[in-house]
Amino acid sequence: AQPHPWLMLQEGRLTGPSSIMPQKRNPYGLNVLRLQASEAVGLTVAYLFEAHNVTAGMPDYKRDGAERAVEAARVTAARWSDVLGGLVLDEARAAAEVDADWSTTTELADTLEREADVPFRLGHHFASDLVTWGRAHGATPTTIPYEEAQRIYAEAARQTGQEQTALPLDPARFKAVLGARNMVDAAKGIGGPQPAELARMLKEAQASLAADRAWVAARRTAQAQSDAALDAAFDTLLPPR
Repeated sequence: AQPHPWLMLQEGRLTGPSSIMPQKRNPYGLNVLRLQASEAVGLTVAYLFEAHNVTAGMPDYKRDGAERAVEAARVTAARWSDVLGGLVLDEARAAAEVDADWSTTTELADTLEREADVPFRLGHHFASDLVTWGRAHGATPTTIPYEEAQRIYAEAARQTGQEQTALPLDPARFKAVLGARNMVDAAKGIGGPQPAELARMLKEAQASLAADRAWVAARRTAQAQSDAALDAAFDTLLPPR
């Protein structure tokens, strides 16, 4: 059976049928976004070159180049937001994709070091041997026998000169450590995918956006006040009607 994609664009709004393959859906949303981004970059570079060779103080380059570049950037941001809003994630399929191979074994080595004080050299050696055995026997992180993991760990411990050869993770913890959810939740780095860090970054971004909006509103108010003051000053110079 054909594997079901785990991440797709909303069909009909951001995709369209191929002109030659009926079963295919072209990612028009991404194609248009890429084209728009290229246009924004091109207009920006063109404006920089236009301004580069103009003597300081001359108004020649002050046409609509900057406005067109800024508008292209605005449209690009809007299209990017539209694409992000149109992503459809199949969580179960995504988890199955991760569980089908051994991409979480780095976290296994990290957990052994963090929770059981196992030297990283041993943990990495064990994790690597685990992957080798699993792939050779058609096993995945969700199906590998715990007893086999114990045997592989003991052998790796002996090869690295460790006295303790018992795997310091019980069956439940061993299975959990190899899960995608555990790998995400265990991440502590700045900018990581863990829910707490995402919430922090979103809060920070929202605060920055609110500050930018307040700044724009204040500048617009100041501009309107300046325009009104300028009009009033000119009115005083006009002859009485």
